Amino acid sequence: MEALDPAKAACVVQHDYVPRSASKMDGQVQTTYPRKNWSSSMAFNGANPAIKALTSELVNTQSPAFLHRLF
Repeated sequence: MEALDPAKAACVVQHDYVPRSASKMDGQVQTTYPRKNWSSSMAFNGANPAIKALTSELVNTQSPAFLHRLF
């Protein structure tokens, strides 16, 4: 895809998201944080060293916040 920057490890759809309510499904507390939902659509550059560091072990042991906040 021509819109993807090959110099980047990952490309996301960037937007400012503001939850409409303080709770979500099943009454769970809605958390607001920077880059929320950016991980909803991602394209990874498999040749980038940062992406190569995303091993199954790392992904399976990190918190959802780590994965969704793109740390």
